[in-house]
Amino acid sequence: MKSIKVINLLNLIINKGNKGEVPRYVLYDERKWEFNKGYNDYLPTDGSFGTLFTLYIIKDILNDEVEIIEEKEIEKLKLKDGKIVGNWENGSYYQYTLSAPQTVLTNKINKLIDEVNKLKMGDKEFIDMTKSNTKLLEENQKLNQELENYNKSFTELRKIIDRKDEKINELKEQQKKFIEYLENNLKETQDIGFK
Repeated sequence: MKSIKVINLLNLIINKGNKGEVPRYVLYDERKWEFNKGYNDYLPTDGSFGTLFTLYIIKDILNDEVEIIEEKEIEKLKLKDGKIVGNWENGSYYQYTLSAPQTVLTNKINKLIDEVNKLKMGDKEFIDMTKSNTKLLEENQKLNQELENYNKSFTELRKIIDRKDEKINELKEQQKKFIEYLENNLKETQDIGFK
């Protein structure tokens, strides 16, 4: 793998970040990071929070090395007329005749390679979906907290209303007793002859 100093990576981001000419993936502190144009920074591919340049004090890591991960698609095995063909790393050509079972296996291997390459492309979609879900969870937690605060306020308001109702009932009871008292006094006064 190719490596680069953090300071050089920062220069690349500053000068070429918007053009997409920075490494898509880097490895630092045993974590894989993916470049995000929106943040102009690297996000961890494991879905955790933070960015490369916010989780670490930049001045402390400027001279550290990051490994550039070149994500290439896995090449499929090349078949031609029942033969597997290709070039060795030294550039020389090879060609092997395959038996029928070997051809079947080679075709299955190529299908698996296609699936792996699709999964690699799906990593970013999965990470984006995870980030989106994380944001939704955070919003949901905020809404739940607000709801809890409203419920507390409502409970307090209900207690105040209940105390008010109790006071009103007490006053009604006192009023009733006072009216009974007045009626009794009025009767006594009438009985005595003060009509």
